[in-house]
Amino acid sequence: MKNYLLLCSLLATLGSSSCKKKIDFGPDEGVTYRDFLNYPQSQNDPSDWTLDGNWNKEEKKLFNSLGFDVNSTASGSFRNISFFPNPVETEGVLTCQTTASGLSVKLVLVDRKYRVLDTVTDSSTTTSSYSYRFTFDNSKYKTDEIYRLYYVFYQGSTLYYKGHGDIKIAK
Repeated sequence: MKNYLLLCSLLATLGSSSCKKKIDFGPDEGVTYRDFLNYPQSQNDPSDWTLDGNWNKEEKKLFNSLGFDVNSTASGSFRNISFFPNPVETEGVLTCQTTASGLSVKLVLVDRKYRVLDTVTDSSTTTSSYSYRFTFDNSKYKTDEIYRLYYVFYQGSTLYYKGHGDIKIAK
């Protein structure tokens, strides 16, 4: 009976810990390094700052409020998406270019357990370029920790472009 209770306890612990999803940032740190002038540095993650395919349940949940399927086919494209500087100390900029106008964007910054730290919804109609400045205060962001920024550009209920990039804090 004692062994049975021990086994049940162990299975319950394993079961509950496996439900807690964590982001896999990729090999090495999974961060694309850029300097203060937005020039690439030595380290690059090819999965960052590109068009993403299907997102998992946790990723999709971050964008439920948009009212459309973020795993639908993207109808547009962007160029030169980047975040700089990366690693970042106090302020960093997401920047990109597109040929579309009249787009809205939702940005969601999460920790490795998909806990939302910042959300930005901008309906100020993007034109040929878009940039947004983030401030990383000491209370929310830990030094040497990596965070993920998700972005969805859309027009009404149509997905235009979506992706993610990883950001390292270095204070």
